[in-house]
Amino acid sequence: MAESKPASAAAPGKPAAKDQRRLVEDHIPFVRSIARKLREQVPMVEFDDLVGFGMQGLLEAAQRYDDRHGVAFTTFAYYRVRGAMFDGLRSMGWLPRSEYARVRFEEKANSYIQAQAERGTEAGSGTQVEERVKELASALGGIAAVFVTMLDQRDEQQLPDERPPPPELLERQQMARRVRRVMQRLPDKERFLIEQYYYHDQTLEQVGASMGLSKSWTSRLHARALALLREELDAESSGKYD
Repeated sequence: MAESKPASAAAPGKPAAKDQRRLVEDHIPFVRSIARKLREQVPMVEFDDLVGFGMQGLLEAAQRYDDRHGVAFTTFAYYRVRGAMFDGLRSMGWLPRSEYARVRFEEKANSYIQAQAERGTEAGSGTQVEERVKELASALGGIAAVFVTMLDQRDEQQLPDERPPPPELLERQQMARRVRRVMQRLPDKERFLIEQYYYHDQTLEQVGASMGLSKSWTSRLHARALALLREELDAESSGKYD
């Protein structure tokens, strides 16, 4: 499918209500395509149910899309549509925690990258590309660490044959314990943001509102929290806290 822009793309920024409707209408086949691929993994789920879940994600994507950042709408919408489908599967009891955590990791990592792209656009071209790459790599390492603890929070819906072999399970549990220890060393605000955003599935906007922060400050606090988490993990690995 061609990467499309809102009908009135002459005025950059978030699309007007009529253009949001057009985005949704034009990308229904996109949602159906994602649903079709996902149904191959969960054939017991009705195709129309997946489409219905995905349409909720598509609507959210159309409302939040901003073409000033140079990201095609389908790229922006993909994880939101897919994430909405997995949310639906989770609510129906069809999705094991391990798979749900993996999808959430992908979605939140993608959201972080997009947020950093927005910050880069606002700040201009003064920031060195190499520095930005290092920041992203460090932050994604922090998200991956959080992902390990999400996996470790197993629930009764996980099937026995989906569990990793014992050596992998042991390594994952050890890593999860490390992350939880490190989390306790983070400043209160940074720890609160990570806990609410990753473990309680709130949006950054919701977390920021509860802390009295603007969207931009919440995004900066998120980046700082991930950087501190990664630094603390590296410090522990080097034996600093032995």
